[in-house]
Amino acid sequence: MQVSQEVQSIVERTRALVREVVLPLDDEHDGDIEAAGGEPVRARLQAAAKEAGVFAPHAPVDCGGLGLGMVDRAPVFEEAGYSLFGPVALNIKLGLRDDRAGAGRRRRPLDARHAGDQGRRRVGRQRPQALHHRRRRSRVLHHHGPHQR
Repeated sequence: MQVSQEVQSIVERTRALVREVVLPLDDEHDGDIEAAGGEPVRARLQAAAKEAGVFAPHAPVDCGGLGLGMVDRAPVFEEAGYSLFGPVALNIKLGLRDDRAGAGRRRRPLDARHAGDQGRRRVGRQRPQALHHRRRRSRVLHHHGPHQR
């Protein structure tokens, strides 16, 4: 895939960050961020990503990110994914949907809730309930048949 020189520079900086800073820590603790030190380590990795200029590549520029589109994100995310801690360092496990949300609904990735300065957002809290409803619906459909209610 052909990428612009700007994106290639971000990819190379991400590769360097992951190989030199993130991966040694990941290897030392077998991919367990809690064993590595939890929140302080995450904050340190994200500070290193900010210093390297690769933090939040998916986030809009006006929110402090790099503003990369879907195609340009792919090689950056691929490099970050070389280590289990890579996505944590770049803060790319964020539920930000800039392309679907208007400016008024867009989340700010660098505020305390999302950037981890004072805490991190827990994304999957409502998922078990959603799975429960899907399982229940599936059982109802199986029990009564697809055309009966």
